[in-house]
Amino acid sequence: QKRFLSQDVRRDVTKIQITDVADIQMLGTACRERTARNKMGFRDVSKITITILETLIRVHANRGMKFFVVDYLQLMDATAESSKLPRNLQIAEITRRCKTLAMKLKIVLFEVSQLKRLDKKRNGLPDVTDASDSKTIEDDADVMLIIDRERGSSSAKIRVGKNRSGPTSDWLDIGFHGDYTKFVDL
Repeated sequence: QKRFLSQDVRRDVTKIQITDVADIQMLGTACRERTARNKMGFRDVSKITITILETLIRVHANRGMKFFVVDYLQLMDATAESSKLPRNLQIAEITRRCKTLAMKLKIVLFEVSQLKRLDKKRNGLPDVTDASDSKTIEDDADVMLIIDRERGSSSAKIRVGKNRSGPTSDWLDIGFHGDYTKFVDL
C-alpha cells in the first residue's frame, strides 16, 4: 500500500513513515480512493496458501474484479498435503491451480516470480527458463513478461518472453523511478 501511495504523491517510498494515527489514516484514505477508482484491492500477507488465495479471488471475482496479482509466487504455500513435497512440486501445484482458477472465473491472474541467479551466458539477460523453482511456471503461463534491472539503476529492460496467443518481443528499454517503485516509458 505504501508503494501505491508513494506513486500518487511522488514521494520516496522509504521516507513514508507510518508512525502515528494521522499517517495511518492518510495512507488508508489514499489507498482506498485509488483502489476504488481502479477497482483494485490489496491483501498484504507474507505467507498465504493456495487454498486461501483461491477463496479470496473467488470472493473478489464475484464482486466484479477481473485482474489479480500474486506478488510473489515463491512466498506462497501449497496445501498441507503437499507441504512435504519438494518445493518445485509445490510450485507446480500452485501454478496449476492458479491457471485452472483463472480459466474457470475468466479473470487475469498475474503471478510475479523470482528468477534464478544468472550466469554470464546469453549476455547476462534472463529468459523464461530462468523462473525459480519449477519449469511448470513456464509451462502453465500464457504470457511471460521478463524485467531485467541492475540494482540501483534508473533504467531497465523488459520483453515478452512467451505469448501463447501472439508474438514475443525483443528487449525494450524502460525507465525506473526507484524512489516510488514505478516503471515508466523513456
